[in-house]
Amino acid sequence: AAPALAGDEDGAAKVSVGVSDRVRLVVTGEDSWQIENKADVFAKASFGPVYGLVMIRDYRTWGSVDVAGSGFEMSDAYMGVALDNGLDIRWGRMMHHWHNGRLMSNNEWFASGLSQDGVRVALKREKFGLEALWFKNSDTSRNHSMSSLADKAHTIALRAGPRLGDALSLDGVAIVDMDLSEGIGHTRATVGAFGSGSAGLVSYQF
Repeated sequence: AAPALAGDEDGAAKVSVGVSDRVRLVVTGEDSWQIENKADVFAKASFGPVYGLVMIRDYRTWGSVDVAGSGFEMSDAYMGVALDNGLDIRWGRMMHHWHNGRLMSNNEWFASGLSQDGVRVALKREKFGLEALWFKNSDTSRNHSMSSLADKAHTIALRAGPRLGDALSLDGVAIVDMDLSEGIGHTRATVGAFGSGSAGLVSYQF
């Protein structure tokens, strides 16, 4: 039988909008400083199993010297469908954060280039989790003069493994980065594992 759809029993649509703004001061030396401001405007909606998010982000810096990195972008624009068997499929522009952020990070204090256009498939079960990604490396089209090359740069990523409560969450990880642009042409692969957990007051990663 086909899996049932996750969502509100009454099937009512839900819509919310919001604005957030963060400011921080960074002092890098006796006479060197900068103020960073990041503002987001977002709207999200859901109707039964279908959901979506659109977020526009503005990032500005001011300081004792000329500071690069100010920008304006649509950081999220995606739709998704969630099923009650734990399957979640999402497509559009989105940010990703895996584990401790070393391989994929959505650190919001990066100026730009965190969002990617692609597809995400996730499966969550009581003792197992899986996430698969395909996305274009579209940050080149927004941050550099290489927009003609962006369509030929792709990344495929997979992580999956057991979820044993607080004691252990373990993932096998594989990431393949391909750039088929003329004059560049390369494929790089990263394979490994990441585990984390906690027991009482002790937490650990490996």
